[in-house]
Amino acid sequence: MNKPLKPLKMIYCDALTARIMCLLKFDDDPYEVFPKMDIENMGSIDFDTDENGYFKTSKRTINKIFDKNGTEYKITVEAIKDTKSVDEFTVGG
Repeated sequence: MNKPLKPLKMIYCDALTARIMCLLKFDDDPYEVFPKMDIENMGSIDFDTDENGYFKTSKRTINKIFDKNGTEYKITVEAIKDTKSVDEFTVGG
């Protein structure tokens, strides 16, 4: 007899990363520490993938964030507990 599939629990690392990028690009900084960043100056998003390009974890890293003094930062977004696991997708007995 087949085991019923468990419902997939969504994680929102991509949505959170996109929101952070949007804030850095377009929102005003009341402290004027981080200048508005345009597309040319914004870093890229790195994904935690294996050699075949498959996701290993939910980790997303935004690189090359600079403050007004030129100090470089990176922002990492990762689910504390990854809600999807291999056995949740297993069908069969």
